[in-house]
Amino acid sequence: MKKYQSLLILSLCLVGLVACRAQPAPTPLPRPTDVLPAATAVPQPTVTPTHTPVPTAVATPTQTPIPTAEPSPTDVKDIIAVDQLAGIAWQWTEVSQNALLDPILVPEPGKYTVIFNPNGLVSVQADCNSAGGTYILENNLLTINLGAQTLSFCGDESLDQQFLSLLGKSKEVGLADGRLLLALSEEAGEMGFQSGGAAAEYAVSAEPAPLVGKTWQWIRFINPATGPEVIVEPNLYTLQLLADGRVSIQADCKTGGGGYRLDGGSITITIEDASQTVCAANSRSDDFLRYLEAAAIWFMDETDLLFDLPMDTGTMRFQAVSAETISDGQPLPKENLPTLNTRTIQLDVQDVASSYSWQVQPALLAPTTPGSHATPAHILVTFDGEDAQEVLANNGRRLYIFPIETYQTLAGSLVTSQVDRLAGLLAEADGRISSPGGPMPFLPLSLGVMDRWVQFADLSFAQGHGVRYLADSPDRQAIGPWTNETTAYYYQGFSQDGRYYISLIWSVRTEALPDTFEEAGESIKTLATNPATYPIYLQETQTLLNALSTSAYYPDLSRLDRMIASLVLK
Repeated sequence: MKKYQSLLILSLCLVGLVACRAQPAPTPLPRPTDVLPAATAVPQPTVTPTHTPVPTAVATPTQTPIPTAEPSPTDVKDIIAVDQLAGIAWQWTEVSQNALLDPILVPEPGKYTVIFNPNGLVSVQADCNSAGGTYILENNLLTINLGAQTLSFCGDESLDQQFLSLLGKSKEVGLADGRLLLALSEEAGEMGFQSGGAAAEYAVSAEPAPLVGKTWQWIRFINPATGPEVIVEPNLYTLQLLADGRVSIQADCKTGGGGYRLDGGSITITIEDASQTVCAANSRSDDFLRYLEAAAIWFMDETDLLFDLPMDTGTMRFQAVSAETISDGQPLPKENLPTLNTRTIQLDVQDVASSYSWQVQPALLAPTTPGSHATPAHILVTFDGEDAQEVLANNGRRLYIFPIETYQTLAGSLVTSQVDRLAGLLAEADGRISSPGGPMPFLPLSLGVMDRWVQFADLSFAQGHGVRYLADSPDRQAIGPWTNETTAYYYQGFSQDGRYYISLIWSVRTEALPDTFEEAGESIKTLATNPATYPIYLQETQTLLNALSTSAYYPDLSRLDRMIASLVLK
């Protein structure tokens, strides 16, 4: 009996042992990852028949959307104004390349800064390098276009090249708790910035090159084949290398702008928008522009700047000139020097405006941006309480009164050519039987010429005489459709004593023109943008606009004529 009991107990133990070994080993939990796996269907458990109740089915979890790699800086896309960004040295603190990963912190934020200037220019400090460029802000969309930049090696640990590369991918901007956030394109993530204080008080660590921020006159060209060539009128050939990486050029009667890049002792100058004015036969303007674009090496000889051209083809020598020196070596008038004796301006504006006001604008003794020019203190008349600075920034309606002699002293032959052109037109007024040919005179100076105009008329005012015409903007593209967007009434005249130049700009429109390029018909665009057919388009358009009556324009041209005819200076 005991034998059978022992066998029974042993059998039960073996059965239990087999049952225990049949249980599957537990699956280890997966390690957490930095990226969520794609959501998949939850497998349903296999139900084995048993006497126990069937468990209640587990509901499939709701699929959670995976965050995108390019989060917007703010949940609500607030409109960002330029004055919220400008004037602050923004220091780079971090970059987040994925919404689920911790941001990468910048060890020394003060080495990586970006400054947005109110005029659309941007200045960047990237460790030991600096860069300049432009930016466009529309609502909360921000595009940064970097131009000239230095190319020094800042060390293996530097983030300078990454910083510059990421800035070029800027897409959206946001502000939160005093911080600046830039969302980047190409799934590059987001950059974070902290305020480093007011830009005017912010000290840039990199030492600027000695050639930057000065006005340089071309005084000599060393030609290896023929020897030194002295530049007869060096004041006509000037160069400014601005701190933001842009270059401003005066080449006799031509002006131009562009960018430059420094790499140690190497220099690259790119000229982007030189005017197409034809200078005198003995001008060195074309040589000057060509040599500048060929410049390869820069160096200093005491206080002179020299550019070496490649392959030993020549050397340009420049001398620095202060903002208070003019071509004849005499000091310029200070900004507050009274150069205008006019005390009262009378103008009958009742047909075109409800009011007008005027103020004296200070002199600009040296150009501040590419394409700009020195201007004397002058009177600016605005209308209907419009802010003078907004009018200038937005090409609004305005009337200038310039002192001619001072303007010629400051800007030289460029102004003289416009004054001479107007004087020539006025000399022909008495016997004029048809509209003159050629470009129209225009001040203040612009990058282009007034070569697309209609509705010419001689028009005098109480104390002087001049001409009026309608024209497309002188700063437009060389060819293309004529639109209301860029059309204005212009009056250019002299005071009777020859001391003042009068210039009126007033936007006008007509149903005969499309308002914008986008609204122009496809056939017009095709005709106006093809160099072969553009002359036909221009002639047909000018014929059409000249045939219109003054009342076919808004405002009526005769009303603007009456206003300018009422001008009295006391």
